[in-house]
Amino acid sequence: MKELGIKLPYTTWNLYRDVFIHNDEFVVAAVGEMALQSSIYLTTVDEDVIGDFLAKDGRNVDPSRLQRQLTKYLEDKIQSTNDLDEVEIIVAIEYDPNSSNPEVKEAIREIRDFYSNLGNHES
Repeated sequence: MKELGIKLPYTTWNLYRDVFIHNDEFVVAAVGEMALQSSIYLTTVDEDVIGDFLAKDGRNVDPSRLQRQLTKYLEDKIQSTNDLDEVEIIVAIEYDPNSSNPEVKEAIREIRDFYSNLGNHES
């Protein structure tokens, strides 16, 4: 996201992820008394100037605009490659079952629960 010009890439991603993927509600990211309220907006290709304005504070996210930026970024990268360049494509995210990271542990638990429940729903 930093390469896409996002001002606060880590914070923006985490706010977006927490709001629209995990919690489905707006949250505040805070460090002591400093806080950012998360926000989302939708613009069209014709409104990219508005999108630039809204994104300048680093907390507003337009998922459609982010997708357009990512597509352009990837197209530019593809155009700049030649026959000798290697491109690594990540087809999976692999979790370390021995990780002490709470988010990784929770993901592993969810995956294991999902697969254990598959057998319970077969008829």
